[in-house]
Amino acid sequence: MKLLNSYIAIEQARFDEKLQVVFEVYEEVLQESILPLSIQPLVENAILHGIRPIDEGGIITVSISKNDTHLKIAVIDNGIGLTPEKISNIINDKTTKQGIGISNINKRLEKFYQTQLTIESELGLWTKVQFEVPIN
Repeated sequence: MKLLNSYIAIEQARFDEKLQVVFEVYEEVLQESILPLSIQPLVENAILHGIRPIDEGGIITVSISKNDTHLKIAVIDNGIGLTPEKISNIINDKTTKQGIGISNINKRLEKFYQTQLTIESELGLWTKVQFEVPIN
């Protein structure tokens, strides 16, 4: 959370009122830990690829909750959205113009937690990227 908050502070200084970030992080998750740089790149992608291209302001919601066995992490933006084809290319590591953030996160999630990201989107409206990790 410290890394994420630091990154968001920098981006909010750059984007000023164009960027709002909402945290839905429940108190009971704060003692849990996950791999570093698992959430921050998702927020970075939401800002750069979802919010930056729109003229009006955007909102990113970072949601972290848990049940008895898993943490559920989601990053949702109200940006430009993605087509099903673009989602498939991202998940299947077939992007050529974009960075490798999503691919790296997926590989790390698979290696350490045997899970992967899921992406849902409505073109022109929103994108939600989420994953779950087991807790001890």
